[in-house]
Amino acid sequence: MLFAQISDPHVVAPPGKGELYGVDTADALIRALTAIAQIRPHIETVVMTGDLVNKGRPDEYAGLAGVLSAFPFRYLLVPGNHDHRDTLRQAFPAFAELQGAGFIQYTAELGPVRLVVIDTLIEGRHDACLDETRLGWLDAELGRAPAMPTVIAMHHPPFKTGLASFDAMPFEGASAFEALIRRHPHVERIICGHNHRAVQRRFGGTIVSVCPSTAFAYALHLEPGQGFKTSAEPPGFQVHLWTDGQLVTHTHALPPTLTQPAH
Repeated sequence: MLFAQISDPHVVAPPGKGELYGVDTADALIRALTAIAQIRPHIETVVMTGDLVNKGRPDEYAGLAGVLSAFPFRYLLVPGNHDHRDTLRQAFPAFAELQGAGFIQYTAELGPVRLVVIDTLIEGRHDACLDETRLGWLDAELGRAPAMPTVIAMHHPPFKTGLASFDAMPFEGASAFEALIRRHPHVERIICGHNHRAVQRRFGGTIVSVCPSTAFAYALHLEPGQGFKTSAEPPGFQVHLWTDGQLVTHTHALPPTLTQPAH
């Protein structure tokens, strides 16, 4: 079983004409999806872990929908801090798992693995939250199939990464989330985005894997007080392979799309 993970494409509007830090983000997403389409054996599912667009606007989601429709993948969408739930729902009316009210949370079957999407978004803010309502839903959902290997997909990493600009954003409920994960040892992996870098850490008895952005990387600044600065490092995506009863993750780098000096 193979599935790909894309994160933080930050599609801007109008696609193909708008840029973010010198990057045509829609074109960068197209290049990532093109590379995924060339992988063998064929990948059928692409999980997109948030910041799907840059400002949560209808025209940005329309541009995103146009890009995704050009490729024959099954897409599983996760909201990030740059997204807007209802606008996302309206842009993808055929995605049944997105519909309804409230948080965007659902389960998808990926052959021998379950994928559970959890919503960490606080609309209008960049920090994260897993409150009692969301954690209660997750606890019940994980309890429905305790013998089946499970991957949790979310946007924000639930731990401090050492990147001061990201660590300044609190994650309400992270400790309770970690305690919950410890009660469910069948959670094979937690996959997320947000950092625009590949990062890993043990958490709650499992592993958290952070996927790089398809658009641009943020610089590896670990000193206190550092702000957000982009880097000329290549963007990328991840491929998750279930083999021999384990999940193996590969990070695939794409040619750099940054055309201006690091910001």
